[in-house]
Amino acid sequence: MTLQIQWLSSGEDVVSLSCQDESDEECDNTITVKTVKQLLTGHIQQPRFRQRLLDSSGIILADDVEVTPPDTLYLVLMSLNPSSPKEQALWFEAAKNADLPELETYLSAPHDPNIVAERGETALHIAATLGSVDCCSLLLEARSDVNHFSLPAFDGASVTA
Repeated sequence: MTLQIQWLSSGEDVVSLSCQDESDEECDNTITVKTVKQLLTGHIQQPRFRQRLLDSSGIILADDVEVTPPDTLYLVLMSLNPSSPKEQALWFEAAKNADLPELETYLSAPHDPNIVAERGETALHIAATLGSVDCCSLLLEARSDVNHFSLPAFDGASVTA
């Protein structure tokens, strides 16, 4: 069975995700919207945080909703929202505290994961410095720039995450 993904704006097919079962019987596996978005990332080159999937009624599906092929879902890509100073402060605080739910909320708004703090560091710099593998993984999934340099430190050196 197939899960069909189409662009909402044009109705053009994005991709068909096939349900493969080891036997030739029809499989009735469910898949979460989050997993569908992660699979779509490879096809549309945009992170799941910018994707919105809608059902045939036009309802935006939450990431934890399960869908079952055969079905058709509709895809919309969201533009990045500007972050207020308060949102940026919460973003960097979440990175310092390895607060994955707060980071997910910020990214799902969607906001740019490459916002720069006062010293030129990004949330990825902070997470890497603190050794937070889970935060680094989430930020990399969001397409954080691993090559962004911070401002020079007291020794004159700039660093990447």
